[in-house]
Amino acid sequence: MINSKLLNSIGFDHWAENYDRDVDKSNEMDRYPFAAYDKVIEEVLYRVKASGGKSVLDIGFGTGVLTKSLYDLDFKITGIDFSEEMYKIAREKMPNARLLIHNFQDGLSMEIANEEYDIAICTYAIHHLNYDEQCKFIYEVFENLREDGILVIGDVMTKSRTEMNYAMDIDGEIWDDSEYYIVVEELRNMITKREIEFIKKSYCSGVLIIK
Repeated sequence: MINSKLLNSIGFDHWAENYDRDVDKSNEMDRYPFAAYDKVIEEVLYRVKASGGKSVLDIGFGTGVLTKSLYDLDFKITGIDFSEEMYKIAREKMPNARLLIHNFQDGLSMEIANEEYDIAICTYAIHHLNYDEQCKFIYEVFENLREDGILVIGDVMTKSRTEMNYAMDIDGEIWDDSEYYIVVEELRNMITKREIEFIKKSYCSGVLIIK
């Protein structure tokens, strides 16, 4: 697996061909960073389908594994990702989806700035933003959601800082301390006037539903 500390868009381009294989390996071993990956994806899919909406904004679609499941169910897909190689892989899977090459660390693409969606999803991507940027990003996403829209985030995350430290201790040298993983109790203190539901999936992963 490529050291994620070295990853930028070019790094993800190089990782694209083997990304799904590495995710599967981490998932099967139930180890960071993709412990319980299949359960995380299953929960995100369930939440999207249960929302009753049909238009989905996928922020950081990667190779399109999750998005393809929604695409096949006739959801209207708009997605952004900063890796050209991952874009190419996802494009082959979803030829009619609206996929854009864009780094969401620079905010949402101007091409979608005035659009509205029923649901936004972000899986294994928001950790590239620091905690202040994550809050700004969440508020910005809601500007592109309809009044009853939801944001679903699946990633490395824990309920408390104690649990996060425990996960860091377990994984030692493979833990990427350059990334900013969500601690739900701390996020709740930063995001006001939003309902936040947390579903734990492993010792280091889970799903957030923000309304």
